[in-house]
Amino acid sequence: MKFLLLMLALMFSVFVQAEIVTKESPLPYQRIANTVQSYKQRTINYLSYVQELTDNAERELKANKNLRPSTVYSIHDITFTFTKYLPSWVYPASIWKEDPVTRRKHIAKVLRSSPSISRPRYTAIRDEVASWAQTSANVLTKDHFANVTLELNLLLTSTMDLVERSTDSKLMNSLFMTAGYVTLEHTIDKFIIECNQQFQATLNQVNSDFNRIVALSGELRLPLESVRLDAIEQTKYIHDNMFNTGLVYRLRYLGYHIQTELQKLSGEIRDTQNNQEAYKALRKHTADSLLVEIQDTDSVYALLKKSKKFVDRIWKNAKDEVAQSPLKLNYWIDVVDEAKQAGKELLRRLSKLKKRYHQKYRH
Repeated sequence: MKFLLLMLALMFSVFVQAEIVTKESPLPYQRIANTVQSYKQRTINYLSYVQELTDNAERELKANKNLRPSTVYSIHDITFTFTKYLPSWVYPASIWKEDPVTRRKHIAKVLRSSPSISRPRYTAIRDEVASWAQTSANVLTKDHFANVTLELNLLLTSTMDLVERSTDSKLMNSLFMTAGYVTLEHTIDKFIIECNQQFQATLNQVNSDFNRIVALSGELRLPLESVRLDAIEQTKYIHDNMFNTGLVYRLRYLGYHIQTELQKLSGEIRDTQNNQEAYKALRKHTADSLLVEIQDTDSVYALLKKSKKFVDRIWKNAKDEVAQSPLKLNYWIDVVDEAKQAGKELLRRLSKLKKRYHQKYRH
């Protein structure tokens, strides 16, 4: 308030001096008048800003019974903020990670037992993390897998074109076929590298969004970090086993098989150059068999579909852990367990009070 009065006095002094200067110096009148008007507008804007802050503070105090909720944070907020920039062995997950049952109960307990002044904030963080889990599921299962499927379609189409060109009688020569092998191998490698890079970029964005939401989540930080870690690690496991092991192996085998068959065709053609019928039939047989094999990629697409299904389930479970529904059995199991714990704690305190009472009156 003293600062505000000082600012007002200073502004008033400037206005008076400006008016005096204006009367004594008529030549620069317009410039001085503009300066005075600018100071007046700045003062009005500043006073409006202060009034808005005051109104917001009054509304907040009134809504919280004249108590302003403080920013609640825990030691875990500080720890995770720094350790995310350090190697994993500095603060390994084995030290802090909670299992699914423990963290589910932990989240529910914080929301039920936290002070009424902090509960809206905890609830908002819980809802944001649940929304984050749903968004992450959509980004991974829809955007990422849709892009992988599209790129796979393009890869298989270009592979079919390569086979058709390599078995064409007018285009077929050793130099062209050698260039085709190199192109096919390069295309497969490019597909694998780009898909892995996109997957890692997607996970980086998912982690970045999570860090922003839980920056100051207080008592919820530890269980929420546990949920995030499990979801990310399980998603990586599915990607590594389904994509990097299954799908990549089949693509590399397909490329190797095409190269082997075309090299075999090149050698057999030399033996049948004088027999046009055999030459034509050999080329057609090789092309047809390879094209059928390329088109018969149901197992490859089945792997993608299976991976998508597993990843979607992982993130759905993460969302359900964070935001439990009364329609789920686990919700009521946790409520009963918490009631039992509260009953035990009450009996323990009553027992202590009874013991103190008897000790007091014995003496």
